[in-house]
Amino acid sequence: MVNVRPHLSIRRKTHRGISQKSGLPPGSLIHIGQENDSPVTITYVRYDQEGFEHQKVDSVKEIQIGEGKYPVHWINVDGLNKPEIIEEVGEKFGLHHLMLEDILNTDHIPKVEEFQDYIFFTLKALHFNQIDMELDTEQVSFVLGRNYVLSFQERPENVYEGILKRMAEGKYKNREADFLAYRLMDVIVDSYYDVLEALEENIDISEEEVFKSPIPEHLKNIQSMKRILLVLRKSIFPLREAINQMQKRDVSLISNDTVQYFKDLYDHTVHIYEEIENARDINAGLKDVYLSSLSNKMNKVMQVLTIISTIFIPLSFVVGVYGMNFDHMPELHWKYGYYYIWIGMFVMTVGQLAIFRWKKWL
Repeated sequence: MVNVRPHLSIRRKTHRGISQKSGLPPGSLIHIGQENDSPVTITYVRYDQEGFEHQKVDSVKEIQIGEGKYPVHWINVDGLNKPEIIEEVGEKFGLHHLMLEDILNTDHIPKVEEFQDYIFFTLKALHFNQIDMELDTEQVSFVLGRNYVLSFQERPENVYEGILKRMAEGKYKNREADFLAYRLMDVIVDSYYDVLEALEENIDISEEEVFKSPIPEHLKNIQSMKRILLVLRKSIFPLREAINQMQKRDVSLISNDTVQYFKDLYDHTVHIYEEIENARDINAGLKDVYLSSLSNKMNKVMQVLTIISTIFIPLSFVVGVYGMNFDHMPELHWKYGYYYIWIGMFVMTVGQLAIFRWKKWL
C-alpha cells in the first residue's frame, strides 16, 4: 500500500453570504463572513520616542487620540461580528459608511482607497497549520490617518506580536503612523511566503510520488493545491495592483521615506505573484504527469496480459486440435504422443519468449 502524506486543504467555514444585504441601501452595516459569538476586543497602543503603552479598552469612548503626550495611536479591533461596534469606531474617527461596509464584508477583494483625511487598506491574511496542513484565510483592514492607525481582524490572532515586541524594545521611537501601517501590511504579506513554501514542498513530493506510483489520492492532492493557488492568486493580484497605483501617486499621509518601504512591499507582492504563477504551471503539469503515469501503468498491465494471451493462443490451438472427436486421427495411437505434445508446446512457449525478449517487448 502506498503511503500518501496529508495534502493541503482550505478550512471550511459556516458563512453568511452577500445575499444577506439584498434590497438594503448602500452603506448598510451587516457582517458578511464566518458566524461566531466571540466577544469583540479593542486594543489601544500609543507610543513616542520615550516609550509606549498597550492596553485593552472596553469602549471606543476611552480612546483619545488628540490628548496626551503620545503622537502615534494604534487601535486594533479583533472581531467583526458586532457591526454596532464598527459603526461606533467609524463615528469616532469620521469614517465613511461605505468604507465601514467594506470592512464588514469579508468577501471583499483586497484594495487600497484614498479619502481626504485617511487611506483605507483591505487585504487577506493567511494562517497555515503545519500539523493539519490546513489553510485558513482572514480579511484584515487598515485605516491610516494623520496620527493614527486602525486595524480590523475577523478574530484574535497573534500576527502582530512581533511588532508589539519591537515597540517595547524602542524600535519605533522615530516612526510615524504611516510606517506603522506599512509594518502591519508587511506582516500580512509575509504570511504568504509560509504558505508558498509549504505548497512548493508539497508539489515536489507529489511529483516524486506521481512518477513512482500514481493513485487516486494524488489527483485529490493536485486538485486541492489548485484551489489553494487560486485563493492565493485572488488575494495577491488585486493587492499588488492597488499598492502599485498608490506608490505612483503623491499621497500626503505617506512620507517620502515611507514610500520607499511601500515600494519594497510592492516588490514582495510581485515576487509572490510570480511564485504563485510558477506553482500553478507546475501543478497543472502534475495533473498531466499523473494521467500519463496512470496511462503508462495501464499500458504495462495490458502488455503483460497481451504476452500471456499470445503465448496461450498456439497452445490452445494444439490442445483444441487433439481434443476433436474424429474416428480417424493421425498420431492417435503413438506410444509417446502425449509427451511429444508437451515437449512441442514447451518449445513453442520458450521460442515465443525468446522472440519477445529479442524484440525488447519484455
